Parts: sequence; structure tokens; C-alpha cells
Amino acid sequence: MRKICLLLFALLSVFYADAEGIKSVTISVVPEKIYVNQRFRVEARLEILGNADPEHIRIAGMPDEHNAGVFIDQWELKDQVRTTDNASSMKLTRILLSAEAVATNALALSARPAAIVSMVSSFGFFSRSFTLRKAAPPLELEILPLPEPAPEGFSGAVGRFTLIGKVTPSNVFTGEVVKVSLILSGDGEVNGVQSPTLVKPDANLFKIYAPREKTRSNGEISVEQEWIPLNRQAKTIGPASIICFNPYEGRYQTLTAGPFELTFRADSELQAGKTIQVIEPEVEAVPVPSSA
Repeated sequence: MRKICLLLFALLSVFYADAEGIKSVTISVVPEKIYVNQRFRVEARLEILGNADPEHIRIAGMPDEHNAGVFIDQWELKDQVRTTDNASSMKLTRILLSAEAVATNALALSARPAAIVSMVSSFGFFSRSFTLRKAAPPLELEILPLPEPAPEGFSGAVGRFTLIGKVTPSNVFTGEVVKVSLILSGDGEVNGVQSPTLVKPDANLFKIYAPREKTRSNGEISVEQEWIPLNRQAKTIGPASIICFNPYEGRYQTLTAGPFELTFRADSELQAGKTIQVIEPEVEAVPVPSSA
């Protein structure tokens, strides 16, 4: 009986091996107009004929960091649908893969990608593995340089960004520590981008400490800074700004948050026994050498 099953499985394997295959594969990029350092998406759409199941898909022949300065993240399965092919009445599997990418160089090239798919089919306790390969139509990829001259202060933020900020508290006493929070977020790459900065104040109005960067990942930079109003004329903090290039509009933009207004509470409202001090930065003590 086992020999009969093996023989039957072998016959079925031969039959399906002739019929199974990749019907089509297409590679595209979104958006079509892309600039240097702009995040974009690469999509691969496959149609696979046959009863076998795809186990692993590799997209070969794409430009990469070694030959073109194009960095493509790991491909992710976005959709997989099993249906029937109208032309052959065979099972048809439609697959959508997607990957994020960024190019660090201006370029124009024609890539020749191909899909390599590891397949497996099962019959009872038996299984068969095989590989399918199909070339995609050529992929025309153009990466545009950023317009010149870049404005002074531009540090490489390319994408659609927003800049927001807040102060806590905004109703203060003189000498009270005010925390200023800034968040730059969007769909662009932030590695190497300078943090948004606040306009430096008059030293007679505010004491400030160095800003602290809290996060930098996934298109976001968050910064905190402490400001201390020294008198009741210190009513305004900021504004903060950063220069970005918006690739969807093809122009540089200056994003601004603030200025942030402070209101002052009467000193008589201070709670009894509560003292607010201006905190000086800690200085490491230097040991005094003992006399011999």
C-alpha cells in the first residue's frame, strides 16, 4: 500500500509540476517621483498557479546599498488570496509584498528583478518541495537630487513632517522650572537630522539648560529643555524651528512651533514653606592632594 501511495504521489507531482508556475510578477515603487533621502515603498505583486503553497519568496535583482546606494528593508507579506484562474480553472494565489526603502544617491537605472518562490505540496503524509522563478518587467528607478542651493540650517530632513511643542507649566512663579517639549514627526528618515531648536532667550530674562533628546526613531525626534523665568518680564519662550524638504511639494519648508506664552502667578500664592530655587549644574568635586 505504501508503494502504491508513493507511486500515486509521484504521478501527481509530475502532473502538477507541468501545470504549476508563476503566472505574473510585477515590481513597482510608490510614489513615482522620489528624491534623495526620501522614504518610499517598493511593492511586489505575484500570481502563482497550482495547488502548492508558497513557503518563502525572494525578490532578486533589485538595486541595493552595494551597487546603487538604495537601502531596502525586509519584505513583508501584506496580502495573500487564494482564488481560481479563469483561463485555466486552476487554483491561483495572489500575493502582495511590500518593503520600505531609501536612496542616498541621485540615480537613474533600469533594474531587472525576478521572483524566486519556494513551494511545497502535500498529499497525506507525503510532501514535495520545489522552486519557481520568473522575471518581472524591468523596473525604471529614478532618484532626484534635492534642489540647490539648500537653505542655511537644513540638515537633511526629507519627508512630510510636523513640529509641535508645549510648555509645562504655563502658569508659573518667577524662578520656577518650566519644561519645554518638542516633537518632530513624519514619514521621513531622521538619522543624521539635527533636533529642532528653540530661539535663545535674553540671559536677563531666562536661565536655560541644554536640551535633552529623548527619542529618535521611526520618523520621530522628541526633545525636552528646561527654562527658568528670572523675572516677570520673561513672558515668551521660543519659538522653535527646523528646516525640512517636502518631496511631495518639491520645496523646502521651515516648520515652527510656538512661541509659547507664560502667565505669572502672584508670589503671595506660594505655599507656606515652599521655596523655589534655581538649580545650578552639578560640578564634580576635584580631590585636594594631601600634604606629605
